[in-house]
Amino acid sequence: MEFLSKTLLSPPIKHRYFYEKFSSVLSLFHSDSWRFLVVLTLFMSVFGLVIQPKAADDKPTPRVLRTTEYELKAAFIYKFSIFVDWPVEAFADSTDPLVVGVLCDDSVEKTIVNTIDDKSVKGRPLKVISLQSNADYSQCHLLFISTTYKNRFEGILKKVQGKSILTVGEMEAFAHKGGIINFIKKDRNIHFEINIDAADRAGIKISSKLLRLAVIVRDESQ
Repeated sequence: MEFLSKTLLSPPIKHRYFYEKFSSVLSLFHSDSWRFLVVLTLFMSVFGLVIQPKAADDKPTPRVLRTTEYELKAAFIYKFSIFVDWPVEAFADSTDPLVVGVLCDDSVEKTIVNTIDDKSVKGRPLKVISLQSNADYSQCHLLFISTTYKNRFEGILKKVQGKSILTVGEMEAFAHKGGIINFIKKDRNIHFEINIDAADRAGIKISSKLLRLAVIVRDESQ
């Protein structure tokens, strides 16, 4: 981290754009040793390097290059929860956990649980729970809907309308159809969209720091 900081203090003119982008990312991911992996991963994405699973030929590669897609998405989800404010009434009291509901297959659920379950968010314990499409989502503060539910996500979004639930998806048009945050891929790198209309309807306030890193979208009808 010290090396990266020193290197970036006086960037060449041609890299000034990348320096500014990385500085924004660094302001979000700056504490605790385990998060450094996420910093470095995003740093690599900014400079056009590819994050991908272990090669098919099983040749050894640096661990950071084998960070799985869902480990990275889980780390994003955790950071989303830090840079989002829910209405006070969304929690029973100051010790109430922040509940992340996941609609995904078992392997993805396991990855998310292993990555972020039992972390702390603004003094609250974070708890990951597995859900089914017909579940009661009112217990969730954040709901991740994976591509496993790509043919059902619109119905799920209708069920959570009017509730202060941060919906996070990874499907085409998810944000345009009312989801709040959607993971997208550009040049094999992970980015995310934020629908500010959907966030407003849910009574959820998103930090300007997070908004600056996102592709901002509006409802499909607008």
